[in-house]
Amino acid sequence: AQFHINADIAFAVEQYYEITHDEAFIRNYGFEIILETARFWMEYGNYAQLNGKRQFVLNRVTGPDEYSALVDNNYYTNALAQNNLRLAVKYARKFRGDDGILSRLNVTVDEIKSMDQAAESMYLPYDKRKNVKLQFQDFEQLPKMDLASIDQSKFPLLLHYHPLMLYRQQVNKQADTVMVDFMFPEGNTLDQLKADYEFYEPITTHDSSLSKAIYAIIAAR
Repeated sequence: AQFHINADIAFAVEQYYEITHDEAFIRNYGFEIILETARFWMEYGNYAQLNGKRQFVLNRVTGPDEYSALVDNNYYTNALAQNNLRLAVKYARKFRGDDGILSRLNVTVDEIKSMDQAAESMYLPYDKRKNVKLQFQDFEQLPKMDLASIDQSKFPLLLHYHPLMLYRQQVNKQADTVMVDFMFPEGNTLDQLKADYEFYEPITTHDSSLSKAIYAIIAAR
C-alpha cells in the first residue's frame, strides 16, 4: 500500500530534468513516467466532502512510516501525489504544440484539466490548533507512545512489538511528514518547520537508517 513510491519516482524525474535539462529524456521517457503515475492517482483517489469542502482524497495507503499502515490521507502521500499531478499538467502544457507526444500518450485536454482540479483539491490534513501537519487523517486521536519508558533493548520496535500495537499509537519508525518539509522547503515558514519538528521528533524511533539524516537536515535549517 506504499503507493507514494509512484510519486517519489515522478519527483526524481523532475529533479533529474531540472538539473540536467536533458530534453531527449523528458520527451522520450520522463513525461510518460510522470503522466502514467499521475493517471494512477486519478484512478486510486476520489472526491469527498471534508471540512465543508469537496476535496480529493487518497484512502487506505501506507506512508514512509511503516508503524502506521492503511491509513486515510497520509500527508506525505497526498503532498507527493499533488506534486505528481501538477508535474503532469506542467509537462502536458510544455508539449501542447507537439501533437506527436500528446497523441502517442493519448493525452486529452479534459484529462489534464481533471488532473489540475484534483491537485488543487488535494486534502492535506492539518491541526490548526497545534499548527502541525497531521501525518494522516485523525492522527491526533491516537494516544502517544511513551518512547522514553521503553528499554533500549526493545529497539527497533518492529522486532519486539506486534504491528497492531504500533498501528494504533502515535509512534513513527522514520521521517514521514517531516520528509515533506525536507522535499519542499520553500513551502514552509520557519515557525512551521519548528512546529512539525518538535511534534514528530519525540515520537520517532529512528528505527530506519533513512530517518536521522532527514531530521538532522530539518534541524539545521
